[in-house]
Amino acid sequence: MSDFNAFDSDGNAFRDSGYNARGRRIPFTIRFWFKFGTTANCDFAFGPGWSVQVDGGNITIGAGGITAHPLEAFSLTDWNYFVGGFDGDSFFAQLNASARALSLPVIATTLGPGFNLSVDWFFLGSGADPIPRLDEVALWKDRALNESDAADDYNGGAGLDFSGVDRAGLLAYWELEGVDGTDAGTLSDSLNGYPLARMDTGTPSTAKYGAGQFGEGLFNNGLSASFFTGTKFQSTDSVFSFGDA
Repeated sequence: MSDFNAFDSDGNAFRDSGYNARGRRIPFTIRFWFKFGTTANCDFAFGPGWSVQVDGGNITIGAGGITAHPLEAFSLTDWNYFVGGFDGDSFFAQLNASARALSLPVIATTLGPGFNLSVDWFFLGSGADPIPRLDEVALWKDRALNESDAADDYNGGAGLDFSGVDRAGLLAYWELEGVDGTDAGTLSDSLNGYPLARMDTGTPSTAKYGAGQFGEGLFNNGLSASFFTGTKFQSTDSVFSFGDA
């Protein structure tokens, strides 16, 4: 047990047990816009120990079977806004203007090091191409956006691009801008320059630039992936370490 009490940007104390050498778990928040046209499966963002996964028309964030997911399904035709993360105790998630969903408390979790983005999709069965689209990925470290912060970022459904995003605690921001219709290579972070290198395994997926929520975004209109093949954009940098990492 530790008697160290740490506080977030709003002055709220974190629970003081089971923490790393810094005296507490490291919270994080991820936000992005996505389109997904069917109830297939996709891991849009993930790192060692955690993932944001689309499955059966719902979106979840979590680790080791402990997840947070909004109750409502996402739109299959329009852009959707997702914000979620780990607040030091539990995972949290919001979809569009939904109420915040919380997971069960997490006893211990190492989240990282590393970070990945992907527009790979797959079916646990069969079905139509969902044409996954991803845009405007923001990642905050040492900050769990509260519901008021998320509402400001959602901006009534219009969203905020890189020029307007809240930069307090912002670690990286991938605008996903490129030449329409071309294959995406390394994805460049507009804030601190953290690159996500393209990694093709086995048969690569289609990962191209196309119309996004703001400007261009990343999309896949081609082969589905499997657990062992496909394309992801990856960093193993230790800066992408959260929770008890």
